[in-house]
Amino acid sequence: MLFPYLKVCPSCLREEENEMNGKIEMRAFSVLLALLLVSVVVVSTASAQTGIDAIAEEELADSVIITPDFSSQDIVVSPSLGEDDLITLVFPESWIKDRNSADYSDRVELVDAHVLLKNECFDEKTGLRYFSPVQVTEAQSLSVLRIPKKMFELSLAMNDGSISFPMKYFTAYPDMQTMLSEVRVATPSEPEVYSPENARSASYVSPPLHGEWAQYNVNSQYAGRPVHLEGLIKPGSFTNNGHEGAIYHEREIYLDGGDAIEYIFYYDEDYYGDKVWLGAAIYDNSDSFQGCPTIKWFDATSRHWYDYDFTISSAGTYYIWFRDCTTGSWKEHIYYDNDDPSASINRICGSAEIYADVPVQYSFEAITDRMIDEYVRTNDGLTKLPGEVFSWAAYTGEDRTYCFMNAWIASGRITTYHECDSTL
Repeated sequence: MLFPYLKVCPSCLREEENEMNGKIEMRAFSVLLALLLVSVVVVSTASAQTGIDAIAEEELADSVIITPDFSSQDIVVSPSLGEDDLITLVFPESWIKDRNSADYSDRVELVDAHVLLKNECFDEKTGLRYFSPVQVTEAQSLSVLRIPKKMFELSLAMNDGSISFPMKYFTAYPDMQTMLSEVRVATPSEPEVYSPENARSASYVSPPLHGEWAQYNVNSQYAGRPVHLEGLIKPGSFTNNGHEGAIYHEREIYLDGGDAIEYIFYYDEDYYGDKVWLGAAIYDNSDSFQGCPTIKWFDATSRHWYDYDFTISSAGTYYIWFRDCTTGSWKEHIYYDNDDPSASINRICGSAEIYADVPVQYSFEAITDRMIDEYVRTNDGLTKLPGEVFSWAAYTGEDRTYCFMNAWIASGRITTYHECDSTL
């Protein structure tokens, strides 16, 4: 049986009217691609319904994050990590190939990773400090890993002295000289503050929230509990002709202790100019996930792809990282839940949300083509595909005006499509 939860985007159907002109926009292409994937990937009905058996659809609809309207709040944009917060590991390419024990071709897993710090080097010309498990010659092809120090330490602690990272975190260089000339020492910058003063009309009052959620629950038949989730996200197209309400596209992660994490693409071009913010929000035992979370904002106006990485440590600390796939820079948000931390993830979902009156006065359209969950690490030390650990639950949302979600699993990865449109 084909995906029972894949939908056809209403706005993409509207694109048929433009085919006479030979114009099919990327959003139509994205959904057509999804439909093509559906034709070759089969999912059982039993698997798709596992989550619904655990939590009734009505309960799911009442247990989602209500993201506050940030339209009247300052946005404090945090800088990327500086060199003091990063670690650089340099490997001969052949050394990695000989010792990589990962089960997946696009990952690197190394046991006894403490040996990676055996040789510490400092290049006076560039100011780069790096570590290597062996002495590196000038002519060797290299594979270089630059990640947050705390991410490296956390991987060692959670994997019995081993490390496990996607291969895309590693950069290949033909030799040492090229590596030293191309790696840029990261210089920290000061936070920037964007104030809503004079940005909203004097009569602005936060309008009602509309939203749709595509929800997945942890498969009750899977023994391990997910403690780590990594994936890929990218802000998409956005047009706005005067609408003042906030527009959010999100990946929400619900934890077993009543906490929640969300990654937010905040589209508000009319408000801040041509700006898209990437938010990392943490709700600590929030009442029905309402109220203002602990949040860090980052500037995603460049619309690059971002890798995301979320981990719960055994001490109950929540680690969130974003990697700019174009620049290689890292963003970080760490939260210490000292009183009643959660231990694992029990639900994830994608959402499209907007604060808007009905009917709206001005037109708008915001599309995020893809948020992709790529890998899960469980508390039994295994790396798994999200489609093995999570099962489809339901589309929910009491008032879905202007909002549309689509979700599917392909090659074990969970992908969601998000759209807010004044014509929906």
